[in-house]
Amino acid sequence: GATWTPAQPATIPQGRQQPGLVFDSAREVVVMFGGAVMGPPLGDTWEYDGADWIEIAPAVSPSNRRSHGMAYDSKRGLVVMFGGNDGAPTDDTWEYDGETWTEVFPADKPSPREVMGMTYDPTSARVVLFGGRIDQALSSDETWAYDGVNWTLLAPMNSPGTRGNNAQAYHP
Repeated sequence: GATWTPAQPATIPQGRQQPGLVFDSAREVVVMFGGAVMGPPLGDTWEYDGADWIEIAPAVSPSNRRSHGMAYDSKRGLVVMFGGNDGAPTDDTWEYDGETWTEVFPADKPSPREVMGMTYDPTSARVVLFGGRIDQALSSDETWAYDGVNWTLLAPMNSPGTRGNNAQAYHP
């Protein structure tokens, strides 16, 4: 908490921009998916246990993408991923249990978007998504919540306004 110390893992993933990255507190690993390296997006899953990076080879994975949102749902013990860009903004929802990715099909969901903020709110037991870029000229000011079954559009009294490239974190 007072200084940065360089880690020296034996294995490291290829450097990249705009991956999804989240801490799975039940398994005590950082999970990383996708991103891009000066070209097409990647579709690899990696885990970091504090000592080394390990590439995971799930039987099923989302399409290669960058700029997606990820949050760890601690109540259900799952990483939740939404959207991103696999050549165009997407609107799919995926869950990762530490072994495989599973696409889920909620009845309601946000429109396709990338570079949104996502975090988990343990008080309401929901993943909260804010904003994101719909296309090159349009960003969103929507707030959505995902309870593991469905996405719900929220109507907060106050909102930061439209934006993409935002980050979120939960503070108790």
